[in-house]
Amino acid sequence: MKKLIYLLGMLLAMVTINSCTKTPEKYKVKGDYFIMGRINGFVSSNSTTTYYLVNNGELRKDMTQDRMSTISSVDDFNFHYLFHPSDYVGVNDLPYSIPDTLLKSNNQTIGMMIPDAGNIDMRASINGVMYKWTIEYNLDSVDVSIKDFVNRCESSFNR
Repeated sequence: MKKLIYLLGMLLAMVTINSCTKTPEKYKVKGDYFIMGRINGFVSSNSTTTYYLVNNGELRKDMTQDRMSTISSVDDFNFHYLFHPSDYVGVNDLPYSIPDTLLKSNNQTIGMMIPDAGNIDMRASINGVMYKWTIEYNLDSVDVSIKDFVNRCESSFNR
C-alpha cells in the first residue's frame, strides 16, 4: 500500500511538473535595428511567415506572424528565436549598409508588383529615425544600389 501511495504521489508530481511550462519572455527591440520579412502573395489563409531582426549584437527571428497581415508596430513582433552568434557576423552591418537612395524613399513602395508574388516588409531604426519600406519583387526599374541591397538581404536571410 505504501508503494502504491508513493507511486501515485510520484505520478501526480510528474503530471504537475510537466503541465507547467514557462513561456519565454518577449524580446524587446531597442536601439538601432533592421527587420525583414516576406508577406502577402498566393498562400493559404492561415500561413505564417518569418521575420528576421538584426539588433544589439544578435540575429533573431519571429516565425509566428500571419503572412497576410502587415505588422503595425515593432512591439507586435515576437523575436523568440536566437541564432548562433556566428550567424550574426554576416548581417551585423545591415542597419548601416542601407543605401542612401532607399533611406530617402522612406515609407514608400519600391519596385513593381508581380501578381501573387507577395512582397518584402523591410524596417529599420537608425539613430532614432524609423524607416519602413514595402519591396515588390519586380525591381527592374529600381536603382542598382537598392537591388543589390535587397539581394544581399534575401541571400543573408535565406535560412
